[in-house]
Amino acid sequence: MKKLTKMMLAALMAASVAACSSGGEPAPADDGGETKPIVLKMANTNSTAMWEDTELNLMVAEKYFIEELPKRTEGRYEVQIFLDGQLASGTNAQVQGLKSGAFDICEMGTGSMGAFTDAYTELIVPYMFQNQDVVDLVLAGDVGRAMMEKSAEDIGGVVPLFYADNGFRVLTHREKLIKTPDDLKGVKIRVQEDPIMILTFETLGCSVTSVPFSELFTALQQRLVDAEENPYTNIYNQKYYEVQKTATETNHMFTAFVYYINADVFNNMSEADQQAVMELAAECQAMRAEKMKEVTASYMERLKAEGMEIYTPTPDELRMFQEKMVDNVWPEIEAKIGEDRWNALLDAVKAAEAELGL
Repeated sequence: MKKLTKMMLAALMAASVAACSSGGEPAPADDGGETKPIVLKMANTNSTAMWEDTELNLMVAEKYFIEELPKRTEGRYEVQIFLDGQLASGTNAQVQGLKSGAFDICEMGTGSMGAFTDAYTELIVPYMFQNQDVVDLVLAGDVGRAMMEKSAEDIGGVVPLFYADNGFRVLTHREKLIKTPDDLKGVKIRVQEDPIMILTFETLGCSVTSVPFSELFTALQQRLVDAEENPYTNIYNQKYYEVQKTATETNHMFTAFVYYINADVFNNMSEADQQAVMELAAECQAMRAEKMKEVTASYMERLKAEGMEIYTPTPDELRMFQEKMVDNVWPEIEAKIGEDRWNALLDAVKAAEAELGL
């Protein structure tokens, strides 16, 4: 974990340099000669219930960031979190609010930022990553840094802090147990409004439809769609197990959030405080990565306890899914992001697999 943290720090520092200018001065002193802490507002869409869930403690990285920042900056900065989407509940509101200074720190989902940047396309290449360890090494390296840099350049006015893993996406169905691509022929499935995700499931023979996330439970309940795909965190917390009886660990794409800070806020920090923020961010990224593995296992057990049948495809069955992607979807993605980005991703994945002995 220490090695991963060092890799993340190098990547984050490089991304922050690329996204902003050099630091400014510390906060001015008040009339009494003491420096008042600058309170940074963190907009967050996670629920209060998730924040208070001490059993899983998925938000351990956010809690650590809030606890540690005052210590690392000698009291010059504090963070106040606003949960449940109080300050911004959609990507457009998150981007605009962060850039305008309505709040100072915000998390955004890599899968929902397509209107602002295609920087995270690499994460939704279906069946590119064998497991989370491969993803984490890629995110901690040059490709992870490049994605952050591009996103900051495309969005403007923001500095990336850290990735927060949200796990692989898996497939659920109202009653049918999906084992092979043939089992998906004609299945009406809801996916996000992303061309690659749509192409992925059309290639697998599905009838693809788009339903807003906020309306998905109702659509499943009313049988407007048969199936959906999400990480285990969403499947459990949105109670999809009440209307979906099976889940298949297709692990077709990886999802993550990225935390950003307003560029003006970051630029106005001293260089020492900027360094402290980025060191803390690297620790948070490694912490969240480890926590996600633990939480995924816990969510699976919770879903089973709720009566959901979870199926793990055999290597041969997974290969059937991957072969369809390699032949029909991967060429489209390579054309979309360009040969340089595509080859950098392949090289990073191969290097991670070699390091992990896969």
